[in-house]
Formats: sequence, structure tokens, C-alpha cells
Amino acid sequence: MVDHGFTALGGTAAGVKVRRSGRRHPAFRAGTLPAYISQVLHAHRGPIAVKDVAAAVLKAGYKSRDKALPKTVGKYLAAMPGVRKVGRGVFRAK
Repeated sequence: MVDHGFTALGGTAAGVKVRRSGRRHPAFRAGTLPAYISQVLHAHRGPIAVKDVAAAVLKAGYKSRDKALPKTVGKYLAAMPGVRKVGRGVFRAK
């Protein structure tokens, strides 16, 4: 679909450049749970259990009142790019 306001100003859709970053995976917003999980996984450098990731996230300074934090961490780990499931409840950074 052509934007007539854009073409009226002399622009073309072919002239639009798309900038792509050189990163493989997008960075997570600072202070969020996925950012803390990523930080813990990269610092550990090996397979780590979900309950240990949850404990390390709290130790790293993440503030949470979630009573089921390990379950929430497990859901994030399963969906995060750059994380591989090694075994039952065990993940590692790629």
C-alpha cells in the first residue's frame, strides 16, 4: 500500500532504509526478569537448574514478591532466545 502523503513529499517506498543491528538476539530491558536471567546464565557458563537460576536472580538484586518465582523463571527460560534446554529443569546459555 502506498502512503500518498509520503509520495507527495517526493519520497518513495524503495528509498526507505531498514537498519539492522549486528546482534543475534535482542537485548532485554534493564531491570526486568529476563535481563536478570540472562545475566545469571552468562555468569554461570554451564548447565543450571531452574531453582538455582531463581535463587541467583534474587541474590543478584531482583525484587519480587512472586511466591512461585521458580515456575515463572522456568517459563521465561523455555521461551528465551539463546537458551537451550539440557535436561528436565536444566538450562544453559547457547
